[in-house]
Amino acid sequence: MKTSRDSVRPVYVPYDYDEGAENIEDYKPGGLHPTHLGDLLGRDGRYRVVHKLGHGGFGTVWLCQDLEQNGWRAVKILAATHSTGHCADLRICEMLSSLSPQEKDVHISHVVVPIDHFWHEGPNGNHLCVVMPILGPNLEDVARRYQHQEEPLKKICYQLVLAMKFLHDKGICHGDFRPTNICFILDGLDNLEEDDLLRVFGRPKLLCLVDDGEFDWHSDFEGDKVENSSRENPEGVDEETDEVNSSTRIVDENDQDGDDDHQPRYIVVAPCLGEASKYVSDDIAVIDFGESFLVSDAPEATGIPLAYRAPEGFFQDCGTFGVGSDIWALGCSIFEVRNRGQPFLDGTLWSFLSHWEDLSGTLPEPYRSSLAKQSDVPKDPSQWVSLSEEEREERISEHMARTGVPGSLHNLLLLEHRFTVPLAKGEAQPPAPPPTPSTRALIHARAGRKVVAFEMSKNEALQLMDLFKKMFAWKPEDRSTTAEILNHPWFTICRQEKGPR
Repeated sequence: MKTSRDSVRPVYVPYDYDEGAENIEDYKPGGLHPTHLGDLLGRDGRYRVVHKLGHGGFGTVWLCQDLEQNGWRAVKILAATHSTGHCADLRICEMLSSLSPQEKDVHISHVVVPIDHFWHEGPNGNHLCVVMPILGPNLEDVARRYQHQEEPLKKICYQLVLAMKFLHDKGICHGDFRPTNICFILDGLDNLEEDDLLRVFGRPKLLCLVDDGEFDWHSDFEGDKVENSSRENPEGVDEETDEVNSSTRIVDENDQDGDDDHQPRYIVVAPCLGEASKYVSDDIAVIDFGESFLVSDAPEATGIPLAYRAPEGFFQDCGTFGVGSDIWALGCSIFEVRNRGQPFLDGTLWSFLSHWEDLSGTLPEPYRSSLAKQSDVPKDPSQWVSLSEEEREERISEHMARTGVPGSLHNLLLLEHRFTVPLAKGEAQPPAPPPTPSTRALIHARAGRKVVAFEMSKNEALQLMDLFKKMFAWKPEDRSTTAEILNHPWFTICRQEKGPR
């Protein structure tokens, strides 16, 4: 597969942790696998590394060409210490291995089912490698992308529920369900030649780790414009054409001479695929099963961030993580996708409790007794534990003045959001809409853009409040199931389009 000079020629710059790259200290025995462009991975060198897609504490993800099926895949290479026979990524491969081809279709399940997995021995240990479809940007700040439009955001939320239902029906809990672990599906990439693919993702930017004259970078690096490296033949790049060779060597799994082998010669910076890319669909898929578990084998704790954690995750001896905990995280995700921002503003347990009591009533047993072991808690079960009566009245007054409703969550739904959009061709820049009591913050438009204000309708806010009260019930067993959520009135238009489930 031929590539053009401009699209693939790498850019070399000095290593800088602030570039958004992984920490070089993570490349050590037991850590990340040193990977270079052109490396061949998998059985018989099936997957050729073309670019990097991302990184995290558990591993790196690479854009690879599937030489066997002539398609493009994402290959996640786990750190050696996380590559065990009991790791979540291997468990999910085993759990979903018996799915039918239709169930494995990401457009149907809205769950990224591994295509393949294999083990790779390197200088830092034995690494589990998981092959998946390539995905687009995650759902962080997705409300802004769709300019807070109700219909497309509601459809995305519907897909979130379908994804969770798919997992729960298979006896699996995700354990870390949130917008950053949900991505848009990319369509049409397999039809692209390599040079076209690299135009979509951008040519690789390499951060040099070798400071011995092997590389010669330009000190005034700016964007993608940098003088060509004096190292004329970097790994996998043809000396005459700057083209990545399809015949690049298979990584020598037994080559461990010297300490330098623990680290790569350079780090590839993951590209930013623009949300406006024509390959980004409106369909989503759930990823990252690092915290997943079987419903029948619930853990005592998970790593889900506090803002998405259900009450049972904050109190000792008050239940285990499970389906109900997933439902809580799903509710937080629906709120964030539809309305931008988190429903229970991140903070301390006491901050969360004030929002939870406002929504679902006073803290019940067994949470109340658990909290009483470490803090002073009113003995009267009808009294709030988080706020005094005076503090509650003050908060209600603030909410009534802003939106005309007393509840914290209801108030957040009705706050006005402001964002900017490009001006239409020939359109003059209008003045920003005048502020209202519910305006969250004033913003100013840059040249060529205008300020737009969005405020959710009172009817939709009421429907969502009804849904959230059922999803954010104190006790896991009292929360709605995914089937009940799919049948909620807020999703009527989605059911009409999708048909019965």
